[in-house]
This record gives sequence, structure tokens and C-alpha cells, in this order.
Amino acid sequence: MRTAIATLIAALSLCVSPLSAQNDSSETDKLEPLRFLVGHCWQASFPGTEATDTHCWEEMLGGVFIRDTHVVEGRPEPYSGEAIYGVSADAQLATFTYFNSLGGTSAGQMVNAGDRLMFPGEMHQNADGSTIVLRSVMVRVGEHEYIMTTEQQTAKVWSELWSLKFQKLDGSPRAD
Repeated sequence: MRTAIATLIAALSLCVSPLSAQNDSSETDKLEPLRFLVGHCWQASFPGTEATDTHCWEEMLGGVFIRDTHVVEGRPEPYSGEAIYGVSADAQLATFTYFNSLGGTSAGQMVNAGDRLMFPGEMHQNADGSTIVLRSVMVRVGEHEYIMTTEQQTAKVWSELWSLKFQKLDGSPRAD
């Protein structure tokens, strides 16, 4: 498993344009919309449960990538994951690869749509090989909050899985 993850990260790094990290202009920095998250942890509670989801964001490799590590607590089974965002060299799109503690992986892209970030058509493969299609929308609510809404496609119909309001946490920059 570690070898597969290391290989995937190495392959992803070959697809990223180093020019994106060298240019500070928000017009060309496809990761700029995520940078307000960097250096902070953000937490949301799942409605009607004791479960929380805590995401901690940091720059990687001089800002060429952004890493989002998260931990869900308050569930019967532990769950965590990590997403790595970068910019594809060919189409200059913000892309991400996600890995979770259950052995699942996802790949997708991020589209800046003004007041929201769209994550359309995320292909998630579970450890058993089954695949689901997800889409998410992130809306920033001031300096200390954002809302993430995630839907799953089933029989060509989209159903909301959750809508979580994340708040910036004071203190620890990571939630490992």
C-alpha cells in the first residue's frame, strides 16, 4: 500500500507545472482560492451526531502543492484521509488526489467559480474496487468559516450526502 501511494504521489508530481508556484499572481495561481485554509485547522460537526471532521491544511514543496489531512472522530470506526492539490502541467487545472484510511482513493479537479469552489465529477474508488461519483461545492463564509456540500451520483440523480460548516480552530496547526 505504501509503495502504491508513493508511486501515485511521484506520478502526480511529474504532472505539476513548477511555474505555478513561482508566480504569485492570483490570476495564474490555480491553488490561490485554497490558500486561506493553509496553516490552519478547520472543524465541522456532522448534524445529529457527535462526529466531527477536522481538516488541517499546509503547503508542500515550497507551495507547489497543498496538503489537506483530516480526521473524523466520534464514529464507531476511526477514519482519516489526505488530499494533495496541485496544478496539471497540460491543462493548467487545479487537481487533487485523495487517499483514505479505508483504502479508498479519489481523483478530481477544482474549478474556481467566483464565490465558490467546485469539485465536479470526483471519481472515488473504494478498497473493494467499487466506484462512486461525487461532487462538492465549497463556499467561503468570511475569514473563519466555510461550508462544504457533497453529493453522490446514483442512477444519474444527485443526492446530498452532507453539508458541513467548518470553523477555523485556534491552536494546533495539524490534526494528525
